[in-house]
Amino acid sequence: MPAEPICEVCGARLPANALGEPCPACLVRSAIGQPAGASSTSQGEPPLSESPPPAKPRSSSIEPREAEPGPSSARRFGDYELLEEIARGGMGVVYRARQIGLNRFVAVKVLLAAEFANETSRERFRREAEAVASLNHPNIVSIYEVGEHEGCPYFSMELIEGRSLADLTREKPVPARRAAQWLKTIAEAVHYAHQRGVLHRDLKPSNVLVDKADVPHVTDFGLAKRIETGEALTQTGQVLGTPSYMPPEQADPKRGEAAATSDVYSLGAVLYHSLTARPPFMAETLTQTLRLVAEAEPVSLRLLNPGVPRDLETICHKCLEKDPRHRYPTAQDLADELSRFLSDEPIRARPINRMGRLARWCRRNPAISATGAVAVLVAVIGLSGVLWELRAARRAQANEQGMRVQAEADALAARKKAYASDMARLQQALAANDLVIAQELLARQRPQPGQPDLRGWEWRYFWQFCQGDARFTLCQRSDMIISVSFSSDGALLAVGTRSGEVTVWDIGARRMIFRKEPASDESGKVAFAPSGRILAFDDGSKSPRSVVLWDSGTRAEVNRLGLKGTLVDLAFTRDGRLFTADLSGSNNITVWDIGRGIALNKSTAGLFHT
Repeated sequence: MPAEPICEVCGARLPANALGEPCPACLVRSAIGQPAGASSTSQGEPPLSESPPPAKPRSSSIEPREAEPGPSSARRFGDYELLEEIARGGMGVVYRARQIGLNRFVAVKVLLAAEFANETSRERFRREAEAVASLNHPNIVSIYEVGEHEGCPYFSMELIEGRSLADLTREKPVPARRAAQWLKTIAEAVHYAHQRGVLHRDLKPSNVLVDKADVPHVTDFGLAKRIETGEALTQTGQVLGTPSYMPPEQADPKRGEAAATSDVYSLGAVLYHSLTARPPFMAETLTQTLRLVAEAEPVSLRLLNPGVPRDLETICHKCLEKDPRHRYPTAQDLADELSRFLSDEPIRARPINRMGRLARWCRRNPAISATGAVAVLVAVIGLSGVLWELRAARRAQANEQGMRVQAEADALAARKKAYASDMARLQQALAANDLVIAQELLARQRPQPGQPDLRGWEWRYFWQFCQGDARFTLCQRSDMIISVSFSSDGALLAVGTRSGEVTVWDIGARRMIFRKEPASDESGKVAFAPSGRILAFDDGSKSPRSVVLWDSGTRAEVNRLGLKGTLVDLAFTRDGRLFTADLSGSNNITVWDIGRGIALNKSTAGLFHT
């Protein structure tokens, strides 16, 4: 296995494709007059560019570095004494320095490896200085001077005594309201830059510095872009920025140009990091992270930190929408939304109901809400007696209704029992040829207005039989009749015999209108559907065995229902479903939907369930 490349000056590890030359830190020290080989710690996460990535990913935080001990720790750089390195990015190194002429402490940013930097890097460094120099905002780090020393470009800027947001969230998230206040301030500063035609394009926790007064400042405009000119120092297909915090359109240039909504996305990513201590998307490799940014949805913020208010979660996820049209149109709109959240006012991203509005109004007006609460309590107590009486009256009404329903159920059960008893007595009366008693029993079962009709086919059969002079012999058969069925209007009579013959008779015309030839098996079961048009009977065939559905209106067969064995019985329910019972290995009872011709239910005889 080949040895790992190291810097020939300081011994630091180099990328796998390096050839052992001095590292970038030693090169920049050489440019500014520091002795070669001085120790340095890489700080900050460099923007993603077309250059090969380092062998080990750098931290995304900005950590202060202790100055080297001894009198030689300060190095002269023009009008500045460089005291210590405080930050390092993909393009430059930031030092804490003292400006000798004005005797003040400043931050000096020098171009990394300036003597080896190409023209593109120098131009990008110059553009950053120009972009920030055009901005004058209390929450954007100000530029003091731009110059070049011994061929090394630099610019000095305001020194922020504090820590980066990345440092503050290294161990635990920031409290929700504090994070919202910070982001509101940052969003207003970013909107100020947008109004002057500058996009940041690399907003992340390490580029937000919080001073000792707890005020955030935006820094590192290394990837800034002019909106009005559309200038950009990138090649076609090149991606610039920090993957975990960049919007999809910046991660994939095919999605379109970066705009103000792109910085709004990154502001949402910074808020997400502040509330969870982790970025919205992160993976083992840059490629995987970019794929997550372009395709995946971030984990619900409240799932990682249940203490975050739902409204703040809604604001954050709206910023992280993949489609720029669904984000806040401007950074100022985001700042205004955060201001509504901090004031306990309804946010516009997720309208709340009336109860939610009332609760927030009470939080904003505690004195008035307390008085109103007392008034409501008094009103509730005053109405409690009325409500109790009303509830008691409703209970009595429900009990009365229940008793009435039970009485109706008992009456119906008594009528069903009386009907069965009357049909048995009617059959005995006809056997004794007592038509007077039979007609009285038939008349007694006619339903009164409002009563359900309990009469079945047997009542219609006996009614036709008792029509005095209208009695006639409809058909005579040599074999035994085993099944009869009347149509619902009493106009047709179906007769089945033991030999399997099935005939249908028009009672009014006293003639046969349909006949099925006898079958080899005993299959004379017949049944009319409640509608009166459909007649069901066994076709008598051995294979395949089936029940025929015959339409008395068209006098034609309309369907066949398959059987497993010999038909034992069949009958229709009032809703038109057909029951069939056939003898087979499992003695099936089947419920059929005759409209669709499919079996709805099968069960072993004796264990039938509707």
